[in-house]
Amino acid sequence: MNSLCQGFLEGSLITCLIEGKEQDVPIEQLRKGTLVKTELNGYKPIAVIGHSSFRHLAFSERIENQLYVCSPDLFSDLTSDLVLAGAQCLLVLNLTDQQRHDTEINMGSIFLTGKKYRLMSHLHHRTIPYSIAGTYTIWHFALESSDRYVTYGVYANGGLLVETASIRFLHDISLMNL
Repeated sequence: MNSLCQGFLEGSLITCLIEGKEQDVPIEQLRKGTLVKTELNGYKPIAVIGHSSFRHLAFSERIENQLYVCSPDLFSDLTSDLVLAGAQCLLVLNLTDQQRHDTEINMGSIFLTGKKYRLMSHLHHRTIPYSIAGTYTIWHFALESSDRYVTYGVYANGGLLVETASIRFLHDISLMNL
C-alpha cells in the first residue's frame, strides 16, 4: 500500500562507520544503532528504521507518488543509480524559482536540513521517472536525536546528499513496518 511516498529503494547504499571503517551499506542491512555518516554531525546512530511495500506504476509524468532515478551521468556524486520515492528529498544549495514555487505547493513551505534546501526528488530536473512498473520495497530511517522532528543530511550511493526521516515521521506518519 502506498502511503507517503518517501524513502529509498531496497539496495540503496548508505555511508556508515562499521568497525571503525567507512563503507557503503545496503539500506536493508542497516539496524538500530548503526552509525551513519552525516553532513554536519559526524556519525549518528540509527534510532528507527522501517520499510513498506510500494506499488510503482511507471508513469512518464512527474508525480510525487512514484519512483525516480538519480543517475551518475546526471549526479556526479553518485557511483551507481539511486532510486528514490517521489517525496524523498535531495539536499541542494539553491532552488530555482520554479523549484521554490513547486516546493511551497508540495510541502507548504521551504525547509532546510543543515544548511541545504530540501528538494523532493520528483521536483528535481535531473531525476528521471523509474521505468519499470512493479511492487517494490522502500526503506527509510531516522537518526538519534532529542528532537523528534529533526532530519539529517546523509550520503547515498557513493556520496549524493539526501535527507533522513525524522523520528516523528517514522513513528507517527509513515505507516512503515518498523
